[in-house]
Amino acid sequence: MTAQTHPVFSAPDDLNVKIWRYMDFTKYVSLLDEHALFFNRSDLFSDPYEGAVSHADIEHRAIDNSIKDVSQSFWKQSEQAALWLRQWTYINCWHMNDHESAAMWSLYSKSSDAIAIQSTFKHLRDCLPENSFVGKVNYIDYNKERMLNGSALSLFV
Repeated sequence: MTAQTHPVFSAPDDLNVKIWRYMDFTKYVSLLDEHALFFNRSDLFSDPYEGAVSHADIEHRAIDNSIKDVSQSFWKQSEQAALWLRQWTYINCWHMNDHESAAMWSLYSKSSDAIAIQSTFKHLRDCLPENSFVGKVNYIDYNKERMLNGSALSLFV
C-alpha cells in the first residue's frame, strides 16, 4: 500500500525527514489495538480555517473580470460544496521536525498521560492505503494569500 500522489500534496525534499504524532495515551492504545490511525473529520477541527477558502480568494471573485459575471447562485453552490467536502475529508496530522516540540505537546496532549511517536514521511506515505494522500501543509495569511489552484483539495494543505 502507498498513498496516492497528487499535485496539491507536495512531499518534503528529504523523504526520510522525521515526523511526530502527539496524542493522549488512550489514542495510542487505540492505535495499537486497532492497528490503525485515527483520521478526524476536517469540519470537526477547532481551526475554523481547516478546509476553508481564504479571504483573498473570496475578494478575488469581485475583481477578476473573467468571473465577475458568474451568478451568485453559483457561488452559493460552491460554498455548499466546500462545506460538504469538509464533512467528507478526514485528516491525520503529524509534525515535521528533527526534534520533538513543546508547543506540539501542549496543543495535542490534553492530559499528562500523553505520548509522541516518531516516524518518517516516507514510512507514513508507504503504509497508508491507496485511497489517501499525504503532503506538507503550507501555512498562509488567509487575509492576503490566495490558495485555490483548480483543486478543491488545496483547501486542506
